[in-house]
Amino acid sequence: ALGSETDIYSTRSSTELEALWGGFLNEGVSSYQSGDLENAVKFFQYCSVIKPKDTTGYLYAASAAMENQRFQVALRNYNQLAKISPSEDIYSSIISIQKDALNDYGAAMTTINEARQTLGGDIVKIRKMEVDLLIVTQKYDEAIILLNELMLKSPHDAMLPLKKGLLFDDLASSAKQGALPDPEIIRTYSNLAEQAYQQTLQRDPDNFTALFNYAVIYHSRANAYFEQLQKMTPATDDAKKKEIEATASENLTIALQLMEKAYQLEPEDQDVLYA
Repeated sequence: ALGSETDIYSTRSSTELEALWGGFLNEGVSSYQSGDLENAVKFFQYCSVIKPKDTTGYLYAASAAMENQRFQVALRNYNQLAKISPSEDIYSSIISIQKDALNDYGAAMTTINEARQTLGGDIVKIRKMEVDLLIVTQKYDEAIILLNELMLKSPHDAMLPLKKGLLFDDLASSAKQGALPDPEIIRTYSNLAEQAYQQTLQRDPDNFTALFNYAVIYHSRANAYFEQLQKMTPATDDAKKKEIEATASENLTIALQLMEKAYQLEPEDQDVLYA
């Protein structure tokens, strides 16, 4: 029958469309390899017009557009991919564009919620991105709660407690820069950062960032004790002075041990050498 799947005209049309799709794909790949990203995106999008339910054109167009910093075009193609074949990687790409390239934090959180509803299960990669989004929008309490939840689900992932340590370190630094710094709040944040770095090193003993930042905490404590010594008067009890000096030296020794291990991992790092 005319127009049926076995009709010679339908068969010929399908064959010609397949050839046209293949031609556009080859043109896109060729343009991409020659560095012509603009034409690469165009030809890959032609592929999507011919096969709107095929992921190839959208994926290649999105990748080429990202490399060409055409973020809206990339986002449009990734969104089509999410409709056809949703995955954690696709949603992660969308969130990354919205958060980092477009600074559209509201859209990024909407995509995170959509991914959770669509994919379900333990989408740890996306939940980590949610932590970053909560931090950048200064929702620190929510970020810490989510980090604790993820740490229970991923007991071997060292990046989770590291994120926690960095967050508490930043909060301590912000507290120090306030109009009326509260030593107790600063101490609390510093202690929480220390605990997080300990957890990081339990999971990854060679984590350079944790070693370096943990050493800085001990170094800062040692300095605080040395400053306390300098402020003491000659009338201060010698035993008290020796106790504080011993505590300062103990903290400094631990800082040095941690920094030496960091140095073994990154011997060319200028911050380590200076420290």
